[in-house]
Amino acid sequence: MTSHSEIGGSPISDPIYRFPWQTLGAIVEGRSVIDLVGLRVSTREAALDNLRAYGLDPDDPLDASELEEISQQTAHFFNSVLLPWRSLSGLPEDLPKTFPELFLLASTPDHPLRDWACSFLKVGHAVAHARYAQDPALVKAARSQIFERFSAHLKLGQSRMLITDGEMIIPLLRCDFKAEKPWESLVLKLLHKVDSVAQEIYDHLGVRFVTPDKAYALLLLKYLRVNNVFAYPNVKPSRSVNTLIDMNAFQKTFDDLDESYRQGDINFREFTGLVHQIDTPPSREHDRNPHSASTFQTMQFTARALVKVRRGEEVQRAFIPFEVQIMDQAAFEENQEGQAAHREYRVRQKEAVCERVFPWAV
Repeated sequence: MTSHSEIGGSPISDPIYRFPWQTLGAIVEGRSVIDLVGLRVSTREAALDNLRAYGLDPDDPLDASELEEISQQTAHFFNSVLLPWRSLSGLPEDLPKTFPELFLLASTPDHPLRDWACSFLKVGHAVAHARYAQDPALVKAARSQIFERFSAHLKLGQSRMLITDGEMIIPLLRCDFKAEKPWESLVLKLLHKVDSVAQEIYDHLGVRFVTPDKAYALLLLKYLRVNNVFAYPNVKPSRSVNTLIDMNAFQKTFDDLDESYRQGDINFREFTGLVHQIDTPPSREHDRNPHSASTFQTMQFTARALVKVRRGEEVQRAFIPFEVQIMDQAAFEENQEGQAAHREYRVRQKEAVCERVFPWAV
């Protein structure tokens, strides 16, 4: 439900050799459909065929109702999230809201509302994917089953703590569970990603831990792994980020302190005290999310849990992703109050989305 640019075909008169160069290039060269401009749909039947290929048939009463709701949600997203922006105050009152008409309008180069139609189709595409992101029953089961993996290890005392084997206690300043990504945030994220499909959103569910220092952050990560709170084989390597601890520098300092302890130069209490003072800076800036501030400090990874939901006598199983963030108190405070504050992140994200949705605006 987005605008596929097929303008600028071959000048050869034989239609067999008229190629939609931009669309074909986008398919095989990794360009997002969100960044293409214009359509080449000449008839209403062609528009209907595009929608049927998308998976929604306007001639089916149930699909027609879905298309109407997607259109309403799309208009709401424009008016509540994206607009006003620059010279744009709101959707034009005479802009059609039905998708066959939008397809035809987006295919009319000289029409004054053509750009608006293209923008509406782009957002409608993201809205559709956000709408069908997950099976609601699976999301509910995932929320319960994944969070139970973590909450089973938490004990409430004067502050929330995670108890490790033996007498060791890892204190937690915060433990936050993100139950589900707000609908508007999901659409916004889909619109700023190259892969504007819901399956590429990995932070629907998440857990964030804040520890007093970096040593406790590493001890917490170790505890979660050793106690199989998550399954290491189910971690998605390309999603892992570490801008909290320079692991090599931390290990070198730790090994030096360990050697001093073994040599009897310091006692165990001094050793542990010095370990918890190690504060090696991040070794690199993360580059996965172009809208996060470069100062954002975290250790985070995405794993998948095999979630089970019973449907009658059958059991459905699916791997559902969830994100784990670990940071120390200093990083948490910087992330909240400094350049990496979420409100500033959202401003940068929205600005980038508007640039993509309204490339024609001045």
